[in-house]
Amino acid sequence: MLFIDIRTPSELMFVGVPKGIDSNIPYAITDFSTWDTRKNRFRMKNNPAFVSMVDSRSRLLDHGKNNTIILICRSGKRSARASKLLFTVGYKKVFTVVDGFEGNKKKKGELKGKRVVNGWKNSALPWGYKLNHDKVTLIDNRTSGGK
Repeated sequence: MLFIDIRTPSELMFVGVPKGIDSNIPYAITDFSTWDTRKNRFRMKNNPAFVSMVDSRSRLLDHGKNNTIILICRSGKRSARASKLLFTVGYKKVFTVVDGFEGNKKKKGELKGKRVVNGWKNSALPWGYKLNHDKVTLIDNRTSGGK
């Protein structure tokens, strides 16, 4: 099995990372040249090298397209899209952690808007803040629209 966290390295660094990931390969990257006024943040765009990065990591770990891949993101939405993409290019056993690392936002009460409902972290599964440099994929800001 290959366990890939597809969040950005910053998300892993500041929010935490599941223990046991084999690699971090961002599915979406920050486009520092475009501001999203609705979300009050820089826009995200698909990482054009995502599939080739997964291919490279799979080869490095001697992992074929018929072996299992588990993807995790923040809430399960990116990993669902990424798993469909990998399936279309020939990976046959791609799964996603449904609620992601942080899970869904609470809808009511004191913690309304906070990601405390479900997900890896809120389910008391093993995680931490310590990153393994060899497993994190750094994307040059120039490839994501930065200056």
